[in-house]
Amino acid sequence: MPRISARTIAIVQRNVNDMLTETCTITRETGARGTMGEPLHDSTEIVAENVSCRVIRVGQGSRGQTMNVGSQEAIVEMYRLICPVATGFTTDDIVTMSDGRIFQVINVEDGLTDEAFSGAIISRVRD
Repeated sequence: MPRISARTIAIVQRNVNDMLTETCTITRETGARGTMGEPLHDSTEIVAENVSCRVIRVGQGSRGQTMNVGSQEAIVEMYRLICPVATGFTTDDIVTMSDGRIFQVINVEDGLTDEAFSGAIISRVRD
């Protein structure tokens, strides 16, 4: 497989950054524990703020993928998150868009981007 030159990667990064038309905040649970050792899910820290990004629906049309949640089958809407290269997110991070939509990072796609951008598969969190 041919190696992509640094010049080509820089051009791709610039083109990708021009297409990032939204902004988001990325937060992560701190891992704090309560008095009984239970995880405190409301204890979060901001990983990155005002990050340029783009959210794109994964798959075809409005159909989602089915997934077993507990003992129930549920339709899960999957999206792709694209951010500038080196944006630090991990699985289970929460991505809050500037318009109020909230997503959870399902999978980080760091091996697929050739260092041109940071990518992840995310799922919409419903209130």
